[in-house]
Amino acid sequence: MPIWLFAALSVAAFASAASMRVADSLLPEMAVEFATTPGAVATSVITTFTVAYGAIQIAFGPIGDRFGKVRTIAVASLLSALAQIGCVLAATADQLSLARIVAGAAAGGVIPLCLAWIGDVVSFENRQRVLARFLLGQILGLASGQALGGWIGDAFGWRASFLMLGGLFFLGGIAPLIALKLQPASMTGATGPAGRVRPLEALSRPHVRMVISTVFLEGAAMYGAFSYIGTDLQLRYGVSVAAAGSLLTAFALGALGYAIAVGRLVSIMSRARIAILGSIALAVGFALIALVPLLSVALAALVILGFGFYMLHNSLQTEATQMIPEARGTALAMFASMLFIGQAAGVALAGPFFDRVGGPPLYLAAAFMLPIIAARFARALARR
Repeated sequence: MPIWLFAALSVAAFASAASMRVADSLLPEMAVEFATTPGAVATSVITTFTVAYGAIQIAFGPIGDRFGKVRTIAVASLLSALAQIGCVLAATADQLSLARIVAGAAAGGVIPLCLAWIGDVVSFENRQRVLARFLLGQILGLASGQALGGWIGDAFGWRASFLMLGGLFFLGGIAPLIALKLQPASMTGATGPAGRVRPLEALSRPHVRMVISTVFLEGAAMYGAFSYIGTDLQLRYGVSVAAAGSLLTAFALGALGYAIAVGRLVSIMSRARIAILGSIALAVGFALIALVPLLSVALAALVILGFGFYMLHNSLQTEATQMIPEARGTALAMFASMLFIGQAAGVALAGPFFDRVGGPPLYLAAAFMLPIIAARFARALARR
C-alpha cells in the first residue's frame, strides 16, 4: 500500500471529522456577534452542515468511481477549504449558514471515498486492520475538533477557528495530489474490475441490503442512546457542560485502544466474532451507565463503549468495502448515508423517551438491541 498517500488521505479525513465538531464551542461568541441565540446559531452552523454532510455522500460515491477516488477526495478537500474562507468572511448569520452548507457538502465526500480507496488497494485479508489504523485520523479529528475550535476561538475569535480548519483542508487536498505525483500507480490500484453501479441496482443484491440495513440499525441503536449521555451526566450528576464534554472524550480513548489492538484481534478471531464481542462490550458499557450511579463508573463505561463500538463498526466497514467490489465508491457512500440516516432516526425517536423517563431506559434498550443486531450480521457472514 502506498504509505505516503495513506498518510495524506488521513490528513483529509482528520479535517473532515474535525469540521463536524469545530463549531460546538463557538456558539455563544457567534450568537453575540450576530445578535441571536446559541440555539439559532446551532441550527445555522451545525444542523445545516450535518444535513449537507450526510445527504451529499450518496452522490460522491459514483463520482469517485467515475473520475478516481483520490482525485475526487482532493477536489472535495480544496472546495471545503474555500468554504471555510467563506465562513471566515461571513458578515451575517445567513452568509455563515450558506458557507457551512457548502462546507458540509464538500467535506462529506472525503471519508467514504478514503475507505473505498483502501478497499481498492489493500487485500481483504489485511483490510480490517488497515481500516482500523485509518480510523485514528477520524477519531482524533472528532475528539480534537471541538477542543481546537474552543481553544483557538477563545484566543483569537471564532473566525480564526474556521481559518485553521481551512488550512487543514488545504493540506488534505494538496497532500494527496503530491503523493499521487510521487506514486502515480496508486491512482487506481483496484483489486476488482472497474465499473459503475447505480444505488437502486445495488439494492437488488441481498448482501448489500443486509450490510446497509445493519449499519442503519447500528446507528439508530447506538446514537439513539449515546447522544443523550452528555446531557444525562449533567442532569444526574450535576456536572458542568465543560466537564460533561471532557468525560465524553473517554469514548475516543476506547476507540484509540481498539485501533491499537486490532492487529492482535484480527489474528486470533474472525470478523463475525469481533463484531459479536464488540456488541457485548457495548451492552456492558450501556448497562453500567444505566445501573451504577457513580461518575467514575460512567467514565470507565465510556471507554468500554468506544472500544466496543469500533469493534462492531469496523467489522461492518470492512464488509462494506467488499459488498460491491466493482463500485466501492458507490458502496461506501450508501453505507455512510445509511449510518447518518440511522443516527438521525435514533436520536429523533429517543428524544421523547429521554424527556419522559431519562437516560437509563434508553441505555438498557441499546444494550438489548446491539447484540441482536451484531448476531444478525454474524449469521449473514456465516452463510456467505
